[in-house]
Amino acid sequence: MTQQANTIETIDIESYVYECSCGECYRTVEAARRCRKCWHYAPEGYCDEVIDFRHGGTVWTARVNWDEELEGALPKPRPFAPTFADVWPAAL
Repeated sequence: MTQQANTIETIDIESYVYECSCGECYRTVEAARRCRKCWHYAPEGYCDEVIDFRHGGTVWTARVNWDEELEGALPKPRPFAPTFADVWPAAL
C-alpha cells in the first residue's frame, strides 16, 4: 500500500494584496470593491471598504461618517457630580 503525500496549494500573497469587507483577497481594488460574497458575509450587506495588506491602510471606502469614526476618540462628557459646597452650603 502506498501513501500519497497531501499537497496544499497556496496562493501567492504578493499577488492578492487587497482585502474586501468579508475577508476575501483580490488582485485589484476594483475587483475587491465589487465582491459578491460581501452581500452575504459582510455585516453591512455590501463591501464598504478595501484594505491594502502591504501597508495595512484603507485604500477605498464607500462612506465615511466622521461623527461615527471620531466618536470613540473624543472624551465623553462626565455626568454632573455635586461638590461639597452644593451638598453642604452652610458648612463653608
